[in-house]
Amino acid sequence: MKTAIYGAGSLGTVLGAYLTRGGVDVELVNRNKAHVEALRENGPIGR
Repeated sequence: MKTAIYGAGSLGTVLGAYLTRGGVDVELVNRNKAHVEALRENGPIGR
């Protein structure tokens, strides 16, 4: 099952990270371009 979190600010990103760690396929949706680029480069929990 795929899950989407609309509004991936600080709370949505943390929630998405925990769901991903648990094996859930998560799509994060956010309009903040800088935040989206940081997530693409580093992932939701950093590397």
